Amino acid sequence: IPVKQSLRPLIFGEVTSLKEAEIDKARKTVNVTLIKPGWSINGRYYSQKVLAKAVPAFEGTKCFIDHPTLDEDNQRPERSVADIAGYYRNVKQSDDGRLTAQLVLVGKRGDEMFPLVEETVKNKPDLIGLSINAMGNVRAGEAEGRQGMIVDELTKAFGTSIS
Repeated sequence: IPVKQSLRPLIFGEVTSLKEAEIDKARKTVNVTLIKPGWSINGRYYSQKVLAKAVPAFEGTKCFIDHPTLDEDNQRPERSVADIAGYYRNVKQSDDGRLTAQLVLVGKRGDEMFPLVEETVKNKPDLIGLSINAMGNVRAGEAEGRQGMIVDELTKAFGTSIS
């Protein structure tokens, strides 16, 4: 991958569908894909190697309800505990390079979200989605014959939002 400019830190989000998720209703957990290698719908490229190194960054991260508005993000960037729906454990890289995890839904917000997640997985894949919020080092470059932002490292995962 040729370098077009130097690395720079960037905070960004990526969207993932719940269509491949698997639900354990008894335990109120959902096995999900956090992020896939290759080009994202937001125009960033993630190699399998970059995702492998990011596994520890996602372990234990929180899952929130909805994305904060710009005002909420400016006033309280750390997010409210009232918005926590769960957390991730058992983060690993699958054979095809994607990062998977078990989403454990907890508390009142987890109870509220479980029926929506279940309906999404079983019957309506576009009802709600999952998006990660992370920070990493990026540069302009080319991968797989396409120009765009190349993520060379995911340095921190801030959590995810279900929305």
